[in-house]
Amino acid sequence: MKNIFTLASLLAIFTSAFSQVTVLQNDFNSYVGTTATVQQGWYYSWNTAASTSGGPSYYTSASYSGAAPNAYKLGGVNGQKDTIITPSFWGADSVSFWCRGAGVPYKQQDTLDIYESPDSSSWTLVVEKDSLPTAGTTLTYSIQPTTNHLMFIYKRATVNGGSVAFDDVMVLSNAVGISAPQSISEINIFPTVSNGFFRIESSEKIQSIEAYTIAGEKIFSFLPSSQRSIPVDASSHPDGIYLLSLKTNSGIITKKIIISR
Repeated sequence: MKNIFTLASLLAIFTSAFSQVTVLQNDFNSYVGTTATVQQGWYYSWNTAASTSGGPSYYTSASYSGAAPNAYKLGGVNGQKDTIITPSFWGADSVSFWCRGAGVPYKQQDTLDIYESPDSSSWTLVVEKDSLPTAGTTLTYSIQPTTNHLMFIYKRATVNGGSVAFDDVMVLSNAVGISAPQSISEINIFPTVSNGFFRIESSEKIQSIEAYTIAGEKIFSFLPSSQRSIPVDASSHPDGIYLLSLKTNSGIITKKIIISR
């Protein structure tokens, strides 16, 4: 059965081709330490409105929040872990969040780990932070095109560990028919909606190409012989949306294609 794309969905795809898209967002503004105020689809391991045992698990002060209060408090009790897991998403290539060390000077025994997963079962470490600024700042990290979930784990030192104000999480995409940043090579795909035959045009040599379904399953990979104008035949695959991971000297760029017969 053929996939049917509405005018609205096609407009959304082509509009996203020219701008950064926020795939998933959590500003914690309505969170007040209770499970009832956890944003739908998200998981927070520590929830309390009490002022004892390291609580409450949120900040109301503007100085400990990003764009606006409230913010989540990563910390809890010394020697314990605090975990946040996102709901599922697809088509993203980076994650950003606002944070600042709090309580006591952030120490190396405290760590903030970010993991990514294509299936919420197997997890790969993206980055481990053993230092954070004591002034609020926004940090951004790249993620793989197959990533469908992110997990943040904060480990607070057993003795005199600090906390982290954590806010304004955004999972972002400037992929899929989206122009690469100016500092990275320009890559275009023609057409982005096709019967499975399309061409990749690049201002820089493409070293390798991998294709994935939106569920994260790799369907093919190859090393192109022609590295700037590359014909690709994906006609043997069913109609749907696919992600291309293109490796160049400047980095990995993700593009989206649609097969619709």
